[in-house]
Amino acid sequence: MSNKLLELYLKCFKDDYINVRELACKVAQNLYEKNSKVINALIFTSRFDKVTKIKALAIRSKSIHSKLNFVLLGLKIFNLI
Repeated sequence: MSNKLLELYLKCFKDDYINVRELACKVAQNLYEKNSKVINALIFTSRFDKVTKIKALAIRSKSIHSKLNFVLLGLKIFNLI
């Protein structure tokens, strides 16, 4: 992914519309994007997004890219409470 496209894509994670944020998480999941900026955006979204559905998608997308570690486990438990 080029730098220009990456910057535009990262802005989608902070968009006002829920559908845009949902699609950004699904794209990260389908493309297996391993860029550290995308992974950080997924972690930020999974922690601080107001919509539970978007948090769950971000966690699922991040889980596909790497082994389930303690941070993701904590996020999953936090979202269940």
